[in-house]
Amino acid sequence: MKIALTGSTGFLGKELLRILNDKKFDVECYNLRSTEKINIFLNDISKVKYNVIINSAASINPTTKNDFYINKYLPKNILSSIKDLNLTKFIHISSINVKNPMLNDPYTLSKKFAESSLKKNNVIIIRPSLIIDESYNISNQLFENLNLFGMGICPMIYPGNLYSPVKLNLLSKYILDIISKDFVGESTYNIQGKESLFLWEIFENFCKKRSRKAIKINTKFLNFVLPKLIKKLFYKNNKLQNFLYIDRKIHEKVIEI
Repeated sequence: MKIALTGSTGFLGKELLRILNDKKFDVECYNLRSTEKINIFLNDISKVKYNVIINSAASINPTTKNDFYINKYLPKNILSSIKDLNLTKFIHISSINVKNPMLNDPYTLSKKFAESSLKKNNVIIIRPSLIIDESYNISNQLFENLNLFGMGICPMIYPGNLYSPVKLNLLSKYILDIISKDFVGESTYNIQGKESLFLWEIFENFCKKRSRKAIKINTKFLNFVLPKLIKKLFYKNNKLQNFLYIDRKIHEKVIEI
C-alpha cells in the first residue's frame, strides 16, 4: 500500500510515520513549508497513484499566509488534485473543537472552514480531542514554553478546563485501523480519551515527568487581574490560547479510546 503523508514532522504526523514504517507501508512524506513544496505535493498526488493520502499538516497558531493556507485551503486543493476518490482514501486530520460553537479562535475557524469544503466528497475526517503523549506533552512542545527562565519553575492556570485527552499512540493506531479497513465512503470520527483531566492535572503530570515544579495560577487572577501580562509571559505567540475555552461535554457521537 502506497501512502502520502503531510505533517510528518509534527506531533501526530511523526508518530503516524513511525507506526506506518513499522508496518512496512510504502510512505512518502511531504514538507509543505513553502509554496514551491506545496505545489510539488499537489502535482505528485495528481500523477502518482497513492492508495491513501493522510493530511496531518496544520498550524495550531496560524499567523502567516502559509499557515492559513495549509489549515483552510490545502484540504480542498488535495481533494481537487486526487483523480479518483473511489480508488484513493483521503484522510483529513481536523479537531474536535469544530463542534464547539463557542470557539472562534483562528485555529478552530480555519479547521471549520476546511471541513466545510470537504463535505459530500467521500473524505474521512478525524477529529481528535487534545492529544497527549506518554509523558503528558501536548503538541509540539507547547508546555516547554512555560519553563520560566529555564529554572524548572512552571506556572499554569488552575484548574483550567476539563479535557478528555486522547493518547498519541492510541490515536495513531486507530488511524492505522481506518487505513487498513475497506473503504466505506465519507465518515467523520470524533475521538477522545476515556479519562477526564483538568488542564492543571495534565500539566502537573508533565512537570513531574521532568522533575519540575508546577505553580498554580488561579483562573480568576488570570482573567481579571493581569490578563495581558499573563499572556505575554506564559503564552508565547498565544500558542496555548486555544486550550483555555473548550467545553468537553458538547460533542455528540464521540469515540473513546
